[in-house]
Amino acid sequence: MKRALPLIALLLATCAIATPDPARVERLTRELSQQRPRRIQALWELYRMGPNAKSATPALLKALYNEELEDVPLVMSALVAIAPEDLNVVRELSERTKYDTTAIRLRAEYLLSKVAARPSKARDTLFLAFGRDRALSQLLLDLGPAPAPDLFSKMLRMPTEEHGAWLNLFRVYGQQPYAPEVTDMLVTQMASKDPKRVDLAVTILQQFGQQSEGAVTALNAYVVSTDTPERTILGCTTLATAGAMGVPGIVRALHQANENTQLQLVSILEFMGPVASPAAGSLREIAKKSSSGILRVRIQSALHAISR
Repeated sequence: MKRALPLIALLLATCAIATPDPARVERLTRELSQQRPRRIQALWELYRMGPNAKSATPALLKALYNEELEDVPLVMSALVAIAPEDLNVVRELSERTKYDTTAIRLRAEYLLSKVAARPSKARDTLFLAFGRDRALSQLLLDLGPAPAPDLFSKMLRMPTEEHGAWLNLFRVYGQQPYAPEVTDMLVTQMASKDPKRVDLAVTILQQFGQQSEGAVTALNAYVVSTDTPERTILGCTTLATAGAMGVPGIVRALHQANENTQLQLVSILEFMGPVASPAAGSLREIAKKSSSGILRVRIQSALHAISR
């Protein structure tokens, strides 16, 4: 029976820590500002209390700026144990991945990987909330598994005013395993009656590199129906990422465009290089008909680039 006492005592202690106790959390929070031995003990107890110590989060965030850097890894561990879904916690952890101090940087990356790997709606919230921060979005993705496809549909419902956030998120996710599904979602988005959403979908597709046949078909329709030079150039720039599949659409736009827009489209074909060689005949035809010396010079330059 004597041997059982320590085990019973340990279980009772664990239960005591696991039970919400506001007074205890308040006392431990106050002890964060005391001498180091007491402070370390308080941090350890708060860590073991986990989410039951949530009211200590503001004080722990403040403690991250303690002059004694050796405390910081334990403070970060306590924060992740207590409030892993708090955006402020994740933001502060991300800042510490930039530290010169190796122990702090590695601990922050490890803890962020735990946050990023959590299979919860909160994790999706983290990705969406940090859409404006491309570096952090990429870090979360590097440390955790690729997000589920339904996260992309949430992104597509974001306001178009969040243009920068959309671009950052899709730049990060475009090369992930779900890229084909995301492409399909963007193609569907191009059928929207909201021109801003359509233009944004075209811009994001541009980040993906190679385009699917479905995306090329949608982009061709976009270029044909566009009513401004800016949208024509946007659509053709995106078609250029489709390689040879995108050339016919760019050529059609080239024949329909005014001279200033033609200059831009010829530059796109020149940039594409030999893959755009099927456009050579159309370029020569336009050069013969054009009265613009500048356009003819640009076409000659493009013909040289695509015939290498």
